[in-house]
Amino acid sequence: MEFEDIYNRIWVSDFEVFAHDWLLVCKNYVTKEERIFHNSPRDEIYSFMIRNNVIFVGHNFKGYDQYILKAILAGFSVEEVKEVNDKIVSGIQGWELDYGEYVESFPVWDTMQDIVPMKSLKEIEGNLGLDITETTIPFDLPTKWTKEQYEEVLYYCEHDVDATMILFETRHDYFEAKWIICQMGNIDPVIGLGLTNANLTARFLNAKRVERNDKNDYKYPDNFELEKIDIRAKQYFDEFIEGKRDIDDEKLQLEIDETKGNIGAGGIHLAINNYIYTNEDFRMEDYHE
Repeated sequence: MEFEDIYNRIWVSDFEVFAHDWLLVCKNYVTKEERIFHNSPRDEIYSFMIRNNVIFVGHNFKGYDQYILKAILAGFSVEEVKEVNDKIVSGIQGWELDYGEYVESFPVWDTMQDIVPMKSLKEIEGNLGLDITETTIPFDLPTKWTKEQYEEVLYYCEHDVDATMILFETRHDYFEAKWIICQMGNIDPVIGLGLTNANLTARFLNAKRVERNDKNDYKYPDNFELEKIDIRAKQYFDEFIEGKRDIDDEKLQLEIDETKGNIGAGGIHLAINNYIYTNEDFRMEDYHE
């Protein structure tokens, strides 16, 4: 089976969730047929998924939309769906929430996966030269949508679906490469394309998860000339070894021989004075070779 053979199962999708309304727009990758669900009964969406053997494609669909869909399939009311939305937006992971009734899993491919650094859909839309304006309707609107409000939300939701469609096409080679790896590793590609690169590689290599608690364990190699290490850096790493500091603690900011930077458990980052150091990053200012 080739990658193209599964295209007709792909529905690019996006949710919008408000206090008393939610909206799901799905567009078929091949036919461009559009399905719109507005506060729809769970059986209506479930029948659509089964009938079309749906593979959902969305931007951050794994981190957000799939949990909104799980809540709906579990029979949550519109207001309860908004509560799930608010918890995820506040930073709680969707998989940490209780959905009560069992909901079977469904395939999801996420266009946000393995983009480094991660970009929101609006950032990508801006990079693509697309409109990045948002709906003017507040998400905590105390009333149900009027007809005009529904049409406005629908317009922006459809716009985001179309942008995700473009992004999926732009990242086609990425998904096709994962498809090939799945074929080589005898992995179900519908599942494999929903995995991150790291998880797919682990599945391909039949890797086993190992629990470790030695993240702070370290010994200086015998061939290190410790006396040549800056005393502040040496003390910083000694504190790891002695258990006085954790690997996730704040980095050590340091200046050595006209270079500025920071030192952490992951390594050393220093720059010559042509650069100005900030806590967030390095940036080049007035640089001359």
